[in-house]
Amino acid sequence: MKIIGGASHKRGISFETEKFKVAVDYSKKVTISENLVDKIDNKECENTFLKVNKRLLKFFNNIPFLRELFEINVISIKGDGEELIISYIINIMFISLFSSIFKDTSILSDIFTILGVLLLLKIYCHKTKISGLHCAEHKASNCYLNDKEITIYNIKREKGFSLYCSVNKYTYIIIVYLFFRYLGLIKFTCIMLSIMVGGELFNITQNHKKIFIPFIFIGGIFQYMFFLGNPSRKQMEMAKLALDELIKLEKFSHI
Repeated sequence: MKIIGGASHKRGISFETEKFKVAVDYSKKVTISENLVDKIDNKECENTFLKVNKRLLKFFNNIPFLRELFEINVISIKGDGEELIISYIINIMFISLFSSIFKDTSILSDIFTILGVLLLLKIYCHKTKISGLHCAEHKASNCYLNDKEITIYNIKREKGFSLYCSVNKYTYIIIVYLFFRYLGLIKFTCIMLSIMVGGELFNITQNHKKIFIPFIFIGGIFQYMFFLGNPSRKQMEMAKLALDELIKLEKFSHI
């Protein structure tokens, strides 16, 4: 079984494969659904918008760099981007504020913007308990990837850092963005280039970990400083339940 995604939000935690998505909320209610992206290929799918998005994603997925610009379409297909949209809105507000102060002449405006957004997201994740759930998600996923029995004891002993977390991708994008800003490029160009280059850098690190250790290390710092917290036993139980149910579904689907 290959886990292609995991998510932590105010409502609970979820894991998904190419076939299924399992979500568990704080009342430990399990919600099982077929992966919508996989269902789009089905002739019974009448949603033209989803079909077009799927075809676009398939087409651009084979084009390095450009594919990163179109990855945002995944949000509309999966219908799960509440927290990401909030962060974009906050980011736009901060960029407008600091650009007016520094008149877009200093890289300091970008550094303060990024730090401001990260601090706000840290507060948000802490207040909503997402940080602890996020860590539980990583620990449970690492437990499975390391071929260990999915128990609370094993989950607790696993590392909270995940190489596959999207936080790493955004860390690489930020690093590349600041580099291009340092070279004097205008913001719009920097944003476009950083998404393309930073996104591809994230993809490459999956198979060439030793070469990109510095980037992975910085990504780990970002995860622990801003997006991860100590998970409670209940949060680890939620992660275990979601993963157990997903494993069962995958197992019975092949019988």
